[in-house]
Amino acid sequence: MSEYTRESLYLEMAKYYLENDSVLSQMYKDSASLISGLERNLFEKNKNLMAEEFFNVYNNREGKETSGFTESVNISFMEKISEKNDRNGERKRYNYSQLFYFLVNSIIENQDKIIESKIIDIQKISQSDYEKNKDKDKTKEWKQVFLSYAYIDKGISLALFNSLLSYNIYLYVDWMHNNKISDGISLKNILEKELGKSDKLLFLRTINSELRVFGGPMVRQWCAWELGCYYRINKGNKYYLDFYGSPIVSSSSTSANNLLLHSLKQLTSFKDLK
Repeated sequence: MSEYTRESLYLEMAKYYLENDSVLSQMYKDSASLISGLERNLFEKNKNLMAEEFFNVYNNREGKETSGFTESVNISFMEKISEKNDRNGERKRYNYSQLFYFLVNSIIENQDKIIESKIIDIQKISQSDYEKNKDKDKTKEWKQVFLSYAYIDKGISLALFNSLLSYNIYLYVDWMHNNKISDGISLKNILEKELGKSDKLLFLRTINSELRVFGGPMVRQWCAWELGCYYRINKGNKYYLDFYGSPIVSSSSTSANNLLLHSLKQLTSFKDLK
């Protein structure tokens, strides 16, 4: 299991943006508060927890505050629960992990709205932060790592970019350089160039980058293309960072069927990317 969690990265980013962007700082602080204790239970207890335990932790979590962001997330979260009914039209019962993923996606969707509204400023600030870190000590070697991810996962990809700067790692995240490109050929040319320049590849494994199709997991179209392209043009190490919940290789048929990811190593420390 990786030493990195959503909660730890969100808390790190709340401090990171404290002085220069109060909106992003509050967004990350609220995001961490919303999942406080929930993520730890999901990974550490390693069992099928029930809904009652989820709501017990959620309603009594540390740092519980009400803000515009948390209210929007809670509304989205409750809508997702109420939308999911069984075939007979009755309210479906969920276990702990299902409720956790509904909550995480509600957070992701609301993070995306904020980041989209500030995307130009974020692109400029992020590039400036990289240049400042690079100029601090020009004797240090910088590595470029290509991030393969789902486009909606901007909140966690931005956090990874900022966190990796302290390791002299430049994480290439295409939304931080290019607005959404509708021309597939142009986009492929840009990505292929950056894949060739990258020393390593990191696949951000989330509930958005890996979908369940016909009962099994399937990597999103663009992520699959990036992985295949990197296999072809670059022999560098390939890693995945797991914010998903189930192992890539296990006895379960849904995990074992995802052969595309079998050659990737699990990232346990950012130092592995240096």
